[in-house]
Amino acid sequence: RGLPRSELTIMPNLISWLLGAFRSDPALAEAQAALAEAQAQRDYLSHIMTYSGAVETRVDGTWQRGTDTSIAGSASAGRWVLPALRDRARNLEDSNLLACSTLDRSVENVCGLPTRIEPRTKSPEFNAAVREWWKRWACTTACDVRGMNTLGQIIRFLQRGKERDGDHGLLLAEKPDYEGKLRPRVQIIEPERLVTPLSKLYQPGGKSQLVDGIELDAYGAPIAFWISQSKPGTLAEPVRADARDFIFIRNATRYGETRGVTKFQGGFLLYGMIMGYLESAVIASRVGASSAMIAKKRDPAGARN
Repeated sequence: RGLPRSELTIMPNLISWLLGAFRSDPALAEAQAALAEAQAQRDYLSHIMTYSGAVETRVDGTWQRGTDTSIAGSASAGRWVLPALRDRARNLEDSNLLACSTLDRSVENVCGLPTRIEPRTKSPEFNAAVREWWKRWACTTACDVRGMNTLGQIIRFLQRGKERDGDHGLLLAEKPDYEGKLRPRVQIIEPERLVTPLSKLYQPGGKSQLVDGIELDAYGAPIAFWISQSKPGTLAEPVRADARDFIFIRNATRYGETRGVTKFQGGFLLYGMIMGYLESAVIASRVGASSAMIAKKRDPAGARN
């Protein structure tokens, strides 16, 4: 059975103690088999709780110990464990001013002025009504499920999240207004909310396959997205959203990849080295400004000359 990591740490010591208590050969063989199984589980957990070669092991950080609970896991991007890379990219944005500024410039370069529409039907009244409706919906917070962002801000969040996390989603939803009528809304779905349901993990011979919460048809095209409605780590069943109601954007480095990879993946160490160099330059300046030298000679006349 699968054991938590804390139990696996204690289990070999317990079995070693039991080995001394058993004297019969069958009991000894059974205890040795249990010890071997426990050690194999420890080795497996140590393997899946790393970056699988994405970063050097000498680099410290909580993201290196990130777990990946999906079956597709590292295969979803072809090479990396995505949750660990995503956590590290977010940590880099929060702690590294240069990386945060890089994201800011990327968003500014891609996302311009708010989107405007220009209907050109034969009815001037209809065109004017559509323009007015779009202005009230897109240029205010009426478009957001949370009621906190305009459409322009949501687009910027999408672009920033795609560059930083590797992929992001936008759900085309509906929400009742104060009159009880359903109104169109949009909702950002962050990548960790796309999860594979436990009930769908093992379905051999099915017509579709699931890769980290994305349901694909026989050609590898997305047909649905499974969205978690609970906190990460809980066992609540995700809800299924058809692909026609979901906009999914990703950073893919290969054609066959389904989930995206952070743009910071190749520059984690570089950003750290740049900030380390700046810190060293500041420290050197401080040391130089804090030190003073006085030259004293024995011959006053020679000192004046």
